[in-house]
Amino acid sequence: MSGIGTEPHDLALTTIRACHPVVEGRGFRSARQRFHDLLAEIGVCEVLCATAVAEYSLFYRSLPIGTTITTRLQLLASSIDVQLEAELGAQPSEPTVPWTHFEATISREEGDGPQRLQLHRTYPRGAARGLEQVSSLLHTKTAEELEQEISQTKASISDTESRLSSVLQDLKIAADIQQRMLASKEKLLQLHNGIDCHAYMVPCRDIGGDFYDVISLDTDHIAVIVGDVSGKGITAAMMMATCMTLLRAFTESFRAPSRIMRKINPRLIEGNETDCLFTTLFVGIINTQRHRLTYCNAGHNPAIVQRADGSVDELEDIHGPAVGVIQDVPYEQSVVPFHPGDRLVLYTDGASETFNPAGDLYGTERLIAYCNHTPAERDSASFLEDLLEDLARFSQSEPAHDDVTLVSVRRDASVTQSVVSAERQVAATMEGMAELMKVSDAFCSEHHIAADISGRLQLVLDELLINVVNYGRKKDADLHTIKLALRYFDSNQLLVAEIRDSGAAFNPFALAEPDTDLSIDERQPGGLGIFLVRDLARSFSYTYEFPWNIVLLEIDCQNGDNP
Repeated sequence: MSGIGTEPHDLALTTIRACHPVVEGRGFRSARQRFHDLLAEIGVCEVLCATAVAEYSLFYRSLPIGTTITTRLQLLASSIDVQLEAELGAQPSEPTVPWTHFEATISREEGDGPQRLQLHRTYPRGAARGLEQVSSLLHTKTAEELEQEISQTKASISDTESRLSSVLQDLKIAADIQQRMLASKEKLLQLHNGIDCHAYMVPCRDIGGDFYDVISLDTDHIAVIVGDVSGKGITAAMMMATCMTLLRAFTESFRAPSRIMRKINPRLIEGNETDCLFTTLFVGIINTQRHRLTYCNAGHNPAIVQRADGSVDELEDIHGPAVGVIQDVPYEQSVVPFHPGDRLVLYTDGASETFNPAGDLYGTERLIAYCNHTPAERDSASFLEDLLEDLARFSQSEPAHDDVTLVSVRRDASVTQSVVSAERQVAATMEGMAELMKVSDAFCSEHHIAADISGRLQLVLDELLINVVNYGRKKDADLHTIKLALRYFDSNQLLVAEIRDSGAAFNPFALAEPDTDLSIDERQPGGLGIFLVRDLARSFSYTYEFPWNIVLLEIDCQNGDNP
């Protein structure tokens, strides 16, 4: 039956709208019956109701399974306006009943976007019925629709669980990688003779922004690092990995914490404009020979030094803001004594800002009090284990709000090592160089260092000293001197040579290595001697501390031939 137009004075009383999916099988019959009951409840006469149901059936069967039909009923004073609408994809599948069959009743919108089918009819209505019952009928879902909805919900939940499982697996892998980047407990135990070290990093989520590192640079120097990246999650973990990589690279090249900080700061700023992450950082270098700790604090928590006599010092100097934020920060550094029996305690604010259920902070005062009441001779592992237990007792059931990182580095006062040494200072001349070579030869002979090791040392010194004499000389040669210090550690058979010269700043290890695959005629001059140094020495480093260029070499004597 054709639709009947709405009179101008036929004002809308109410509009009811609901959406239902197109289901397969017997679900069509249930949907058709609901539409019939709905029109009958409104008061549409039986003949027009049958016609409307027939058109609804054709419309329903023309749509692909899973399409959503929107039914909109507008109740007017004397009629009812019925509109069915379905949105299809840009290239919908062919309908069970061709749409061209229903051109008189179904309009199809063409275009590049989604296609929409509409069936719009107006019918006269009978006596007014209860609108609540009409709305209830329209929103009622058939058993088949409920079954499909449940099936779709289960599929959605399964898909979500699968995605979540994948994300959790990725997070677990990322967390494992992050933990492996940190110095392991085994590595810390074997770090350095006479150094007792232990550390914990407890993330409050799967992935944290805290990190620590303890690096044995050579026989006399140990770098201790703790950092805290702002934020949490993957982004903070990526910044943490970048920061650790830079720190490991620069601590191997420089022994001045302030210089290390000035080197990494601009590199962390690069590409950080969007995330605006910053990293509070403490970098300390322990010199076991000179019994001192040199440190630079970039906006981090003050470190604590527990002395061998039980007293506690808080290192309150802050040398600049967190790294990764402000360009050209002139970071400085401080120096404090650090003798055998002393302990360095580093931590992040996740420890000092641990809350209890009452909202109180653990605070630095409690941390210092813990150090005051803990014997200085306590080993680092048990020192930190007891500290973690103290934090747990204080927090009770309160969940952690931040990552907790703790590091303890203690110089073992009971460890003694047999060390012999020799020092000599000469003018930076060929004669002075010859004198230092004699000192080196006599030192190796006196302390029964194997002949091949002695020859290796002579070769290395010859290359480095000739560089100092020929290239580092200043205008006033009388002020240009060389100091050679030799030390032999009998317990681990390690020979250490330190060469200081007061010439112009020059890093011999910055020279490019020669291409040894080329012939002598093809090879560029220079660099071969430094190549030999790199090959013969177990470790080597260069630093500049005004007015001295300082080259430190370690030569392993364990594989030498007995004299």
